Amino acid sequence: MGRSNFMMNYYKNYKEELEVIEEKSKTFKPKPWWAYLLFYCYLIFYGYIFWMKPLDIPV
Repeated sequence: MGRSNFMMNYYKNYKEELEVIEEKSKTFKPKPWWAYLLFYCYLIFYGYIFWMKPLDIPV
C-alpha cells in the first residue's frame, strides 16, 4: 500500500502544479509590437556586421 500512497501524493502534487501553470498562462500578455521590431533590427544589425566584407583600411 505504500507505493499507491506515493503515487496518489505524486499525482496530487502534479495536479496542483498544473493548476498554478494554468493560472499563470491566463494572465499572460504578449509583448508589444515594438519589441518585435527592435528584435528584428537587432538581427539585421548583427547580420550586417558579421557578414559584410571587411573594411579596406590603408595602413
